[in-house]
Amino acid sequence: NFQYRRGPGSYDIPISFKAFGAYEAPGGVFISASAQHFDGFPEHTTLRVSSNTVALTQVAQTVTTQVKGTERLDSVNMVDISIRRAFSSGRYQFTPILDIFNLTNGSAVSSRVSSLGSSYHLVRNIQRGRLIKFGLLMDF
Repeated sequence: NFQYRRGPGSYDIPISFKAFGAYEAPGGVFISASAQHFDGFPEHTTLRVSSNTVALTQVAQTVTTQVKGTERLDSVNMVDISIRRAFSSGRYQFTPILDIFNLTNGSAVSSRVSSLGSSYHLVRNIQRGRLIKFGLLMDF
C-alpha cells in the first residue's frame, strides 16, 4: 500500500473528538453545549525552484524539503453554548435565544504559507473568534 509513502495526507488528524450535552434546568431554561478538539493539519514544506533562482533548470519545479507531517498546525479547541427559555402570552409563545460560538475565544492557526521564501510561515487563516448571537423565536 503506497498511499502514505510520502507522509500523512493533507487532512490527516490523529486525534479528534466532539462532545455534546443538553439540560433542561428548572424554570424552563434549556441549556445545550458542545466541545470539540482536533489536532492540527500536517504541514508540507516546499521550495519553488525556477530558472530565475538556479541556472541548472529550464522549468519551474517544486521540491519537497521536509516530510509532510514533521510539523503540524495548532490544535483546535472550541466550545459552543446555547441558552433559551420560552415565555407564553395567551396564544403566543416567545423564546429568546442566546448562542455563543467559540466561548473560549481560541485563535489557532488553520493555514499558513509552507513554501520557503520571504513569506514562509506567514499566517493565511486563523480560527474564527468568539461570536455572540441573540435571537427571538415567535410562535403564533
